[in-house]
Amino acid sequence: MPVVSIDAGEIERYKTHRVQINAVKDVTLRHDLHAFSLFFQYAAKMRWRDGNPVREVSIPSDAEAVRMHPLSPEEEKAYFKAAFEVTDRAGRRNLYDVAKVLIDQGCRPEEIMAASKHDFDPESSTLAIRGGKSRAAKRTLYLTPEVVAIHDRACREAGVSFVLYDLRHTFGTRQGTELKTDPFTLAAIMGHANLRTIMRYVHPDQPQQKQAMERYAVAMRRRKMRRVK
Repeated sequence: MPVVSIDAGEIERYKTHRVQINAVKDVTLRHDLHAFSLFFQYAAKMRWRDGNPVREVSIPSDAEAVRMHPLSPEEEKAYFKAAFEVTDRAGRRNLYDVAKVLIDQGCRPEEIMAASKHDFDPESSTLAIRGGKSRAAKRTLYLTPEVVAIHDRACREAGVSFVLYDLRHTFGTRQGTELKTDPFTLAAIMGHANLRTIMRYVHPDQPQQKQAMERYAVAMRRRKMRRVK
């Protein structure tokens, strides 16, 4: 469509299409609309049109657009069972392998996609992550539409709904809430430069919070008893 003819009504129709036809989440829709807004700001600057129609429509808030979903043990088991059955023509279980590395190591998906056999050292059992700005890191072969479709099909067959990045959140949550890994070590493992970022990956649930308070109460009672003695 000509840029000048796109109004708020067209943006609303786009939103409806993305949600009803493409089944995107709020976080994806939010990103789409922000990208559109930047485009229309540029269009106005170049005098291709007046105004920004995105400002006339509602955009999902940050709270509504949060997309973090650490897997439950049941979801993990169901997904990996279904993913194990998905193979390519060579009989490889790429999706299963990638997901397994993500949930066991806490890597970013793009770090795994960019890795080559030369990055693996069998003697020390280490994998060198070369960063996210190199040419190899941009070669995200597993994120083609075909592979995304395989992932979505595996999710449907397993009866779960999540994205690959949720496996990284699952790793962070388990390390922080179940294994009690200190935040400095966890930040180093996950490749974060500060502790503020690591808080986005640790999601203690209500039972875990309750258990923490129960342990705290026991510790306080013991301290009080020691003072009495």
